[in-house]
Amino acid sequence: MKTVRIALLGSVCLVGSAMAQEMRIDLGKLPPEVAASLLKAEQDRKGGVQLPTTIEQAEQYAKIGEHVASAVAATAKGLSIEVNEFVKTPVGWWTFIFVFWYFLGAKLWHIVGGILFWSIGTIVTWKSFKTFFITRHLISERNGEKKYGSYEFNSSDAKAMSAVTHTVIFAAITITSLILIF
Repeated sequence: MKTVRIALLGSVCLVGSAMAQEMRIDLGKLPPEVAASLLKAEQDRKGGVQLPTTIEQAEQYAKIGEHVASAVAATAKGLSIEVNEFVKTPVGWWTFIFVFWYFLGAKLWHIVGGILFWSIGTIVTWKSFKTFFITRHLISERNGEKKYGSYEFNSSDAKAMSAVTHTVIFAAITITSLILIF
């Protein structure tokens, strides 16, 4: 039992120190020339690997917004009505939804799928954890007197390993969901 606790503490310390060494910079709040020099220095350090940045992502989303707006405007122009009036109609709503889905549909599926996967996985893991560690089970019943207790593991190492397994499964579900979403 003691070795399991020491191993768990050591792994938490290693992960904590690795996370503490990571530094994030919000490039959107820096002047453009400083942000460009930081990106260049980071790319040189990584060996020329192109990293996605918040500026590039913002430009991509702006282009998608322009495409959606121009598609809705072109549809409204084809019908010889104003865009504002067109969007208020049921056909305008459906057109907007279809154009929006055309440009962002796959990303929305990733977001919805990741959230559903995380929710279902977390609920199942919580139910399992609750069964083994929180819920009181009927142990014996003598002369009308009921005796309740927690789940009885074969050893304290088995109990610790069960707790570690639940934690690892929850972490794996969370990481997988983040990969699906982002």
